[in-house]
Amino acid sequence: MFDTHLPVWIIVLPFFTSLVCFMTGRRIGTQVGFISALILMILTFVLGMNLHANGSMRYAMGGWASPLGIGIQVDGLTAVMLIFTAIAGSCISVYASGYFRGRADPCNDKRQQYLKMERYFWPIWLFAWGGLNVLFLSADIFNIYVALEIISFSAIALVALKGSLESLLAATRYFYLTLLGSLVYLLGVSFLYSAYGTLDIALLKEVATPDVVSAIAVALITIGLLIKTSLFPMHFWLPPAHANSPAPVSAILSSLVVMGAFYLLVRLWFGSFAAIVTPTAGQLLGVLGCICIVGGAWMAIRQERLKMMLAYSTIAQIGYMFLLFPLITAHTIGQGFAWSGGIYFSIAHACAKAAAFMVAGAIMYALGHDRIQDLQGLAKMFPIGVFAFAIAGTSLMGLPPSGGFIGKWMLLKAAMLSGQWWYAVFMLIGSVLSAFYIFRFLEIAFQKVPEGTQRMQVPQRMRFAALTMACIAVALGLIAIVPLEILKIDSPVSFKSMEGFVR
Repeated sequence: MFDTHLPVWIIVLPFFTSLVCFMTGRRIGTQVGFISALILMILTFVLGMNLHANGSMRYAMGGWASPLGIGIQVDGLTAVMLIFTAIAGSCISVYASGYFRGRADPCNDKRQQYLKMERYFWPIWLFAWGGLNVLFLSADIFNIYVALEIISFSAIALVALKGSLESLLAATRYFYLTLLGSLVYLLGVSFLYSAYGTLDIALLKEVATPDVVSAIAVALITIGLLIKTSLFPMHFWLPPAHANSPAPVSAILSSLVVMGAFYLLVRLWFGSFAAIVTPTAGQLLGVLGCICIVGGAWMAIRQERLKMMLAYSTIAQIGYMFLLFPLITAHTIGQGFAWSGGIYFSIAHACAKAAAFMVAGAIMYALGHDRIQDLQGLAKMFPIGVFAFAIAGTSLMGLPPSGGFIGKWMLLKAAMLSGQWWYAVFMLIGSVLSAFYIFRFLEIAFQKVPEGTQRMQVPQRMRFAALTMACIAVALGLIAIVPLEILKIDSPVSFKSMEGFVR
């Protein structure tokens, strides 16, 4: 019985603990947040093992089947997203506990500011985590809209957590853009309901036809989600949000919030909208992805602040994910590689970018700035942090044996199998540009500094969390066979071309 209702527990737990954190205050709230993260990680791993043993499942809330009831679906894609959200969320929670209360002097004004932020961080963060779980598990696109709103408004509140003028401006810009995205998405949902009388993802796949109304609905929903993923040209809200947010919030935005909207696009395009989307539409997303790859990496090279560099790097990495769409809609034998590569790359990026933002946040925490040119000798002052950044950088550049390498290699394979070799060229150019900004930081960090330089005072929890996420990004390349096998469960694409690659 517990296994049957496991998805419900995964949804309810973060919302309940968010309420507990809000009611109990800062000190107890932190402990509740820790316990919730640990339990969620255990539950998602159990769910993944059940899925691997028994296959996909569908759960009807209250016993009411679709289209009347609220449905929950669990397949390979859902399980992988839930598991890695739990892993990243747990590490971010550990990092946040050190970040907000690590300063020793209780009379320090900075310390008081951090403790005040901590009071509101935990309930908002857990609320956002609950929204992500609803997004991954929902089988109804209106319930998904509710989940998107939960995630978006939680993220807006987290961006504004500092309360400074800059953070409030960034949060306001994010608010208007995400509100626009939500309204456009909801308008598309209304078109679908008027045409087919159902919003269930599985039922829509059966009844949807490629007509004008369906095309308009798919276009509106896609545009709404592109705004939330910050794909070019809707990317301009992301850098200011990162630059003016606390480090744990930057890790949440880059690794989880953006990945949630990307997941939904993948789920809908190759599920409910499979009969509607065309190769031309996929090519359009591919072109936008290529612009992000090159433009985002070029802007990252030009940045003077580390967090801004990583923010534009996120835009570049998002571009790789969107190459999945033209490679799958081409209907070639490379679909399996494109599906696995795009999703696996998004997971590897989530882990690596979370680690990089944690390191950047620790630098800002200890030194009070993140100006790249002024970080000479950082390798001596903060060796663990620089080591974690370098490991995460191998995944961002796509070097073996990292998860980023596995994802990029499969996307390259899909591009060549589908005859779309130009996407392979853009991926290679993006990797070279990524190496420029990663090694630019490392070169400065390893420069010599005068003798007697002291090591940075950074809480052990922050060091441990950053290093753990970086190691996970690399470990994904060593254990790829397990997640890739899970991703095949109830997948909408063919895996014939991968039979000799994943067993």
